[in-house]
Amino acid sequence: MTKTMKKIFQIFCTIGILTLPLLLTSCGEQRTVNRTARAFLQSFYVENNFEAAALMSTRMTQENIGQRAMMFRLNPNSENMRFHNFRITDSEVRTTRATVFYILDDEVERRLNLSRIDGQWLIDMPESTSLNPAFSISPVRSSGGFASAMSEPVRLRDIPAYNPNE
Repeated sequence: MTKTMKKIFQIFCTIGILTLPLLLTSCGEQRTVNRTARAFLQSFYVENNFEAAALMSTRMTQENIGQRAMMFRLNPNSENMRFHNFRITDSEVRTTRATVFYILDDEVERRLNLSRIDGQWLIDMPESTSLNPAFSISPVRSSGGFASAMSEPVRLRDIPAYNPNE
């Protein structure tokens, strides 16, 4: 009976040793995604530091942030309509894509897409017209009209992950 218990103990130890790195890696990715999202949301929404937000973004997203920044600076009411805080409610991490769910002052849950490019998580919100505010990265409260950014099903589920060898 002791031999059987020793074998069972060895099996559990082996399984633990093999799965622990996997668990730690996935937890690390979750933290990295959330850290990147938190830094972006703080820069973009709270501080309106569009240059800092652009540094954490893909090239297409940087262009969209530049356009948003210009509209923000030209609108005399922007300062009164800006957001002051946010909270991250959830996140989903895959191999090369992630989604972070967050809420701003207006209590609308939004989604922030991230892509892993060259080993680094970057905000990936290329714009297209949408009526759903959950996909908006506007730095000011919506007064109606269009929100922006591609829909989540298209961004994460229908498009295969980028493979540089193809």
